[in-house]
Amino acid sequence: MDIDTFIIAALRRDGLDPQMAHNAGIVRGLRQGLRFLTMIGWSVERPDPCTLLVLGCLVGGTGGLGWREYDVPRAPAQKVPALMRLWCARLPTWSPEEAFDAFMKVAPFGANSAWVALLVYQWLKHSWDDPVMPPNALRVRRG
Repeated sequence: MDIDTFIIAALRRDGLDPQMAHNAGIVRGLRQGLRFLTMIGWSVERPDPCTLLVLGCLVGGTGGLGWREYDVPRAPAQKVPALMRLWCARLPTWSPEEAFDAFMKVAPFGANSAWVALLVYQWLKHSWDDPVMPPNALRVRRG
């Protein structure tokens, strides 16, 4: 299965139509994120805040790098940078599934956090060439 087919199947399984205007660009963003992982994943064992920001930018298509600046039903926006530094520090002690769950509790990229979390999961599992879904994956919804 090629990467675009996998991404589209994952989107549809989670009830999202990549053809809808509000999902425009998500397949491209996820594909770029997976390509980024194939370039650096072999030499960098775990993400750091800088690589997480790059992934967030690739997926979200934002004009600049940065953590979310608005509140979601998770950690307050002002705590996100410190929480992500703590997340990176604790990462060596977690399984990929635990890291995925903890990432989603912080939601550092707002609506795009689930997509970045899936990419990080591939990185930690070394499965970027054959992506897998976490067994504890939350329903991915945008908006």
